[in-house]
Amino acid sequence: MTGGGRDVAAPRPRLSRGMRVLLALLIGIIAAVVTRNVALWLSDDGTRKDWTTRTEIEQVANVPPADDRLRDAAARLAESPLYVDPALAYLLPESEREDVVDVLRGGEPTFVVVMPFHEEDGMGGNIEAAVIALADQVGEDGRYVIIDQRRYDAGIQRTGDQISWPVVSLPEGPMADSLIRMFGGGGRGEAS
Repeated sequence: MTGGGRDVAAPRPRLSRGMRVLLALLIGIIAAVVTRNVALWLSDDGTRKDWTTRTEIEQVANVPPADDRLRDAAARLAESPLYVDPALAYLLPESEREDVVDVLRGGEPTFVVVMPFHEEDGMGGNIEAAVIALADQVGEDGRYVIIDQRRYDAGIQRTGDQISWPVVSLPEGPMADSLIRMFGGGGRGEAS
């Protein structure tokens, strides 16, 4: 109350840039979880399934097309199953990449991109949407994983038009060792 007996609403606090980024990330995660759960719970005939199609994803979530950075990464994946954006080369130096590439080439088709994501990038910082857009851009069946500057990873398995979300967890430790354990098996980060 102020003078004169009138109620005056307090000014609405503005969210800081950091809080807006956190909120956008949270919305992206929630959208990915909802999309995944819709795919897990219902198929066309009402039975449970552990995959979805690209068309079904479009019905519940807007996945933007690959931005320039993802298109560049996809082109580089034609040469090697591992692409490390120069901005994150410190996470996986050139001298440590050969063993990782050997492991990636030794199993099912697997494509790994290490690249920074921010709210201002062409994907709005949404790494979950980016991994789907990357798979669309490459256009091959296989496992796709993107790892960002915080070592947060998102991955999908693509088989034709079917997309599933395998359990992927980047183990602690140096990036090269973590990726070898993740895709070479035998460690706590073994992908399933």
